[in-house]
Amino acid sequence: MSISRPSWPSRLLAATAYLGAGALVIAILPLERPFVLRHARVALTLHLARAVITTTLLLLLAAARASFELTLAMRVAIAVACSLLAGVPWAPGLDRSLLLIPLLAAAAIWLLSLAGLAIALSGHTADIRGFLNADWPEHTVAPVPQPASEPTRGLDARTLWEQRLARMWEAARVAMAERQRRQRMTELEAQIQAVHARLAHLRQLLGLGELSLGQFGEAEHALLQYLTALQRELAAWTQRHPITQPAPSPPAVMTTLPLAELVMLTVIDLSGTPAFTWGHFPLDEALTAGMMSALDALAEEMFGAPVQKTALAEGAVVSVVRGECTRLVAWFDGDPSPVQLRELQRYVEEFERANAAVLASLPVDPSRIVAPSLPLTPG
Repeated sequence: MSISRPSWPSRLLAATAYLGAGALVIAILPLERPFVLRHARVALTLHLARAVITTTLLLLLAAARASFELTLAMRVAIAVACSLLAGVPWAPGLDRSLLLIPLLAAAAIWLLSLAGLAIALSGHTADIRGFLNADWPEHTVAPVPQPASEPTRGLDARTLWEQRLARMWEAARVAMAERQRRQRMTELEAQIQAVHARLAHLRQLLGLGELSLGQFGEAEHALLQYLTALQRELAAWTQRHPITQPAPSPPAVMTTLPLAELVMLTVIDLSGTPAFTWGHFPLDEALTAGMMSALDALAEEMFGAPVQKTALAEGAVVSVVRGECTRLVAWFDGDPSPVQLRELQRYVEEFERANAAVLASLPVDPSRIVAPSLPLTPG
């Protein structure tokens, strides 16, 4: 296997680092060549060591002189500056006895710099860190383990492949569960908005008289229960809790209005005789007419007004609509709305116009009655 050597430009740069202040210049330049930077660090260390040693020796020798004049101080300062810049402690006119020892120390370190320069030109590095930290074992090094045989290697590869497949399936399962969670949360939020819109619509119908207060109360109760279930399930999905009780199906009031169905009705003349009957009353018509007359008289005596509507068992409601010559008693399976009662009022008026001649003489002959079409279609 061939070993690549640094290029000649890199070798020359590394060698330049050992000359004067070249190491500082190379350290400042934005170079990304480990070979050059490693030699520059070694050269910079040598330059600093040379400058510190020569400067210390110059100062010690100058301080040891008996007479220390200003001229001598200036020359020593020049020698110190030359040591820092060029690595040579020299100044013109300075006594040789002062320069001999610092020059010898500088020359010794310059020999190291020249050795580093030669190593840099040869394309090698002095690995001082590896030399100082060499660790030779005392015992025999354990043999390098041999590569696994082909069957074992194939088994390991299959195990790794199965583990990777298991992780992929698990990731796909988690992603699918997250998509289902997001989809269900979106459905719940849309259903909650639909419930609020339905409540607002029912309140509008209540204000218009399309619904009675009792019908609205039952519808509102069913919708609020459904809304609570939706919000509870949405909170569980949001907080990632297990869904113990999912929301039920939407109540019928979400799509249909809770209108009361007309089950039966009868028209009674002023004498209490049933003139027209539709449907089948659970009581005899004559008995019903008598009971309504007695109930009217009792209510008018007690409250100053006749009966308008009476609630019976199992949610049934009996409404009474009065005309000039007749009274209409209607049986609903729930609380009728004001609009339904107004339809019955118009029916009574139309009934009296169509049978004005028959209703003029009492008691009324039911066989001569002409009944208009019913205003409310049952069921």
